[in-house]
Parts: sequence; C-alpha cells; structure tokens
Amino acid sequence: KQWYQRRVRAQKEKNSETSTNDFSKEFIINLLIQTNKEEMPKAKSALDEVGLYDKDTMTSTYSSLLSKMSIISKGHNFILLTSRDNFAVENLKKEVIKNSFLLFINKVFNQELNVFVISYEEFNEVKNAYSKLASSKKLPKPKKINKPKIKEEEPTDAELIGANLFGELFSK
Repeated sequence: KQWYQRRVRAQKEKNSETSTNDFSKEFIINLLIQTNKEEMPKAKSALDEVGLYDKDTMTSTYSSLLSKMSIISKGHNFILLTSRDNFAVENLKKEVIKNSFLLFINKVFNQELNVFVISYEEFNEVKNAYSKLASSKKLPKPKKINKPKIKEEEPTDAELIGANLFGELFSK
C-alpha cells in the first residue's frame, strides 16, 4: 500500500510539472472580473445536459470529463471550470487544446469559447486573492479574451468515399 501511495504521489508531482496550461493568479482574476452573471444560468444548464453526448463515441470522453466540472466563471469568449477531481482536471487540461474539443464546446454551449481549467485548490487560492483585491477596491482593469481559433475539420477518407458513393444522402 505504501508503494502505491508513493507511486501516486510521484505521478501527481510529474503531472503538475508537465501540465499543459497552468495560469497565473492574475490571469484567473482577470477571468473572474469578466464574469457575465446573465450568461451563467444558461452555461450551467448546458453543462448539466452534457451527459446527452455520452452515447456518441466521438464525444463521450469529453462529455464524461465535463460532467465532473463546475463552472466558476463564464464570460464573453471563455468559460472557467474546476472540479474536486484532480484526475479529471488534469485530463481536461490536456484536451482543451484540441480542435475537436473546441468544436464539441461550440456544440454544447452554442458559442465558440476558450476553456480554462483549474484545480479546486487553485480556485480557492485565487478566490481569496480576488476577495482581498475587491474589498480594497484594487481590482485590475479587465484584459480582453479573444475567441479561440477553431479550424474547420477536414473530412476523413471514409467521409469522402461515402459522399462520393451516396452524394447528399451521406452528407451531414
């Protein structure tokens, strides 16, 4: 059992060193400043319905990871997520840079969004820093978050063959 615990601890340390998108407190505070409270209920509703995509083999991994997340902030071009499940957080951090994930997010939220993911511990640290800045009226001016660049997916060979054989019947 001790061997296993040491291995898990070593893997967590390795993952934290190689995480693909760790953000500064200032960056996360910038996102919190830009929270659009009117968009939050709609975003939470969309996230609650992400389980509808579990049956689709192309999106089931994404929907499974997203179903473990909570929305911290939703702004004009972004969404900030967290979870108490550090494994899901680390796995989602690896997915958010993929074009197919951004297309899935576009489908779920009906909007092109950057997805930022932080651990629950990181969220608590940032929340405390944000509260201190807000209470002392020293919140910085928001910095614009641009829309993500989503590339059109090229059709696969199978899709091209199907379109050639069946024409409009095969197209989406």
